[in-house]
Amino acid sequence: MTARAAERAGADFVLALNAGRFRAMGGASPASILPIRNSNEFVASFGRTEILPSTKLPVFFGTCTFDPELDVDRWLDRIIKWGFAGVTNFPSVIHIDDERRSLLEKCGLGYSREIELLVKAAKRGLMTIAYTRSQSEARRMVEAGAEAICINFNLNRAIESGADPSVSLSELAARTSAVARVAQSVNKSTICLLGGGPITKPDELLDICRETGIQGFIGGSSLDRVPLEMSVLEVTSGFKTDGVDAPRRHRLCQSAGVETR
Repeated sequence: MTARAAERAGADFVLALNAGRFRAMGGASPASILPIRNSNEFVASFGRTEILPSTKLPVFFGTCTFDPELDVDRWLDRIIKWGFAGVTNFPSVIHIDDERRSLLEKCGLGYSREIELLVKAAKRGLMTIAYTRSQSEARRMVEAGAEAICINFNLNRAIESGADPSVSLSELAARTSAVARVAQSVNKSTICLLGGGPITKPDELLDICRETGIQGFIGGSSLDRVPLEMSVLEVTSGFKTDGVDAPRRHRLCQSAGVETR
């Protein structure tokens, strides 16, 4: 449903990521880095049956490379056969804390393997978007040939909790500018996109774009979870107005053993 709506709204592409599916199941984005599913098989299951048949937009496959059993070459061949147009390194070690990331790096399952994935994907004619967070990661990805980078900072705030984001909009702008400058100093044609962070509204993104020069936004929670929550809250509240058939609702709750007020 999200893919169809995004296409009608003028989106340029769709990402098939395990995090999005977890959110649709009522979970949370951090589940994407936990070993509770075989991430690549998980994405293939819903990407092939639900997303590819539902949109004409290019669909990028979010590939997990810190699976020690993953045969990158064989997996890319399958992605092409299934009809995906591109690949992105998601979930990425950039979303893992430094201590655990260092262990993956030592085992050969770190960021270098994510670079290898995108290099091999590009050689097969697939489009590539590289998730990055730091200037050094952006430089490495662009030098390896990534045509677009997604500068990604943490998660969107949860509207139900009202929690402050871990990165403020001003800090987001400064850090985004620094990473984008490095990427485009290596290759001026690199497309710099922003993803995640505290942005939940279009006007917030517009301000960041004007300040940083980035060329687009990859919306995760901002395009699936947050709009759904807001819509359900508003529509349910509209239907459930005080006094509308309150006596019948009261009797129904009493028969179910639920106290009403």
